[in-house]
Amino acid sequence: YSVGTTYLKAWGQHRSGNQQFRLIPKGDGYYAMIPVYPANMALTYPDLVMQTYTGGDDQLWKFEKVNEGSYQIIPKSDETKCMAISSAQNTRAFLTTKSSNHEGSYFNLQMITGEESAKNAINAITYGNPNPPYSPLEGRKTYYIQIHPDGNNFLNVSSLTEGDHVGY
Repeated sequence: YSVGTTYLKAWGQHRSGNQQFRLIPKGDGYYAMIPVYPANMALTYPDLVMQTYTGGDDQLWKFEKVNEGSYQIIPKSDETKCMAISSAQNTRAFLTTKSSNHEGSYFNLQMITGEESAKNAINAITYGNPNPPYSPLEGRKTYYIQIHPDGNNFLNVSSLTEGDHVGY
């Protein structure tokens, strides 16, 4: 994975580190969104590519509850936008107007435990609780999650340099 050529796309669930994200709270309801692999990068606005983690505003995201279990992912750099993804596999994530209510802009956040992580990158010790609650945005300092709009396609970190040239 290379800085600036690694992006998010929809892909079937496989539970590898590039489909698992660590959310690190940065204050005022914003989080840095860092994949378990590659761990030194963070999702960056406006291109939705992975860049070396700096903690800048362009790498901070808010998870705004839309309804029970669904969130919009909003960049701190432009709160009129939110992330969206097509329901088709192998399509790239994109930004849309928050008010558009695009069907692919509502995401479920699924907590990850050791049993759910094929590579055991995340385990119960991470939480200090073998049965963490479903809601990942309450009561913990760092959260490990998978993100999906429909239970079929999950946000997946991919590299353009490895032949994954896809459109929106």
